[in-house]
Amino acid sequence: MKSTYSIDGKTAREDLDGVCKKLYADETPFLSTAGTGTARARHVEWTLDDLPGAKHAPKTEGAPAGGDGADAPNRASNYLQINEESAKVTYRGDRVDQVENARQMAFQKLKQGKLVMIDTEFSALGDQAGNAGAGESTEGADDGTASEMSGLEAWIATNALHGATGSTAGYNYSTQSMGAVVDGTPRAFTIDMLQTARAGAWAAGGNPRNIYVNSTQKAVLSSQPNVAPASNDITTRQADITLQLAVSSIETDFGTMEIIPCRNMDQDVIFGVDVDYVEMCYLDPLQSEDQPFAGLASIAQVWNDKTLKCGNEKAHFKIADLVDTIQPPA
Repeated sequence: MKSTYSIDGKTAREDLDGVCKKLYADETPFLSTAGTGTARARHVEWTLDDLPGAKHAPKTEGAPAGGDGADAPNRASNYLQINEESAKVTYRGDRVDQVENARQMAFQKLKQGKLVMIDTEFSALGDQAGNAGAGESTEGADDGTASEMSGLEAWIATNALHGATGSTAGYNYSTQSMGAVVDGTPRAFTIDMLQTARAGAWAAGGNPRNIYVNSTQKAVLSSQPNVAPASNDITTRQADITLQLAVSSIETDFGTMEIIPCRNMDQDVIFGVDVDYVEMCYLDPLQSEDQPFAGLASIAQVWNDKTLKCGNEKAHFKIADLVDTIQPPA
């Protein structure tokens, strides 16, 4: 019987990408909420134009057009990165009856597609500076140096809160290169850190509504004292009483932020992201390609090729060098 999945053989390139995004949206929350774009080169470039600060500038009646004009926009760039997994199924394993009545290769493609998406998100949120790579692998070997994208933690420099001795060099627009992230002394999270970081992004013109955290910092946020307790519905039915131990959003002086748990990121950092200023640009979305049948087994490569585009790093914030174990609230 034909598989119920639409990704067998060499079907449309978008099939696997679309199916995995629907099935695993909760597993990759950053990829699911960030924008998407198209990459057309190994080294993806874009421009960003910082809006000038407000000023008092009256003009006389009848005066000709003029003024300082807009500054030339800075140019930023990032490198493409391939993430790949392989699915291998023996001919017998793909032909015998399956419990769920689906071909084993179709199932393996979905499974490996999920892994590629998870790895993609981890890299997109990482602190690596990225590189252009060097050469291609020779036939039958994996001996080249892979290009890699700069992760979001490396991009966010303006509104970056570090522990002692920690720093983020950020992107150098003159040299078109990304600087390093230096780890600082770990310290416990405080609400004041969040207020300070959020205020910095807001003052720069950003509006980061999403907070991405791993399990440790999610628990820390949920353990913070509630300054303005939410109203609780009181009911006489014992079955309707729920013990609430989680915080799903935070109301700050500069707007409400949704807390989004994300396991595909480091435990010692919190990101505040304005999704209008970040997107994943794909040369190839998630897809698969069947390889020649050999050794009584079918092999398929599953991969994507993409990079992270940070439209304006000032619109985001990060709180880094946090203690990666749950601490009592300060």
